This record gives sequence, structure tokens and C-alpha cells, in this order.
Amino acid sequence: MNDQLNALQDMTIPFPITASFRQQARAYALQYFTQDTHERTSLKAISLPTLGVTFLVLIHYITQGSRLDNSAYNWTFYVLFVGASSPVQEFLYRGFLFSIFSKAKLAKWLQILLSSLLYSFVHLIYRDLSTLVFTFIVGLLWGYYYAKLGNLYSIIVSHSVLGAIAILVGLV
Repeated sequence: MNDQLNALQDMTIPFPITASFRQQARAYALQYFTQDTHERTSLKAISLPTLGVTFLVLIHYITQGSRLDNSAYNWTFYVLFVGASSPVQEFLYRGFLFSIFSKAKLAKWLQILLSSLLYSFVHLIYRDLSTLVFTFIVGLLWGYYYAKLGNLYSIIVSHSVLGAIAILVGLV
């Protein structure tokens, strides 16, 4: 991670960046993306639950069929989803909310529960109870792993994979 941050410093940027800004950016990145846990360990920890949920999504698709026709989406939609939507949602619902809840001195279990509820409620736009239940359960899973490992990167990868599969099979 430090090598990546140092590489960013060496890049030519069209406007001046102060050393203090770079230090703040480095501290921020380390806080939300590593936080004393190696990325490989975090990815290993979240991979089995991600595969398990993927299996459940596929079983739902096989038994219930597609809920939505997403055939009009092309590959750029998935790239945008993976590259923008999943990281932003995870930063907001895990990184940002956990930070606020920690400052409010809420217990970890309550942080996980509240962030999962808020994450699930955003999916009310689909007007489907099974989607709300699914997003709540997955939100609990991601919240647990974020609270345990403190690594947002692995959660973003899991969200991207599960989200893309859920869209591909027409669950959301």
C-alpha cells in the first residue's frame, strides 16, 4: 500500500499539492483501506462468505427465475458499477458510518446493525422484500468483516462481485 501511495506522489499533477495534503491523504487511505490488516488476509477471510452468498443467489435464480430483465445493460454498466457504485456505497455504509458511530461510542454490534439497516433501506427502490432481506443480510456480513478486519478494500471486492452477479441474474 505504501508503494502505491508513494507512486501517487511521484505522478505529475496539474496543480500543486502540499506535503501536508499528501500526509493527510496517506493517513486517510491507511485508515480506511488497511487499518493494521493485510489486504490478502482480508480477501481470504471474505472470499468464502462471498462464494456462499453467490451460491445462494444462483440457487434463487435457478428456483425463482429472473426478477428483472437486465439484458439491455452492456459491459460499460458493469464496469461503472464495479468501479464507482460499489466503492462509494462501501465507503459510505461501512467506512463513513462506522467512523461516525465509533465517535458516538456505539457498540460494534450496533454499528453493524445500523449500517446494515441503512444500506438495506437504500434498496427500497426495487420494491421487493426479498431484495431488502438479501441486502440486510449481506450488509450484516460486510459490517461484521469490516468491524473484525478493518479493511474496506476486501468488502468493496466482495460487493462488486456479488452486485454484478445479482444484476446479471436479474435479482436487482
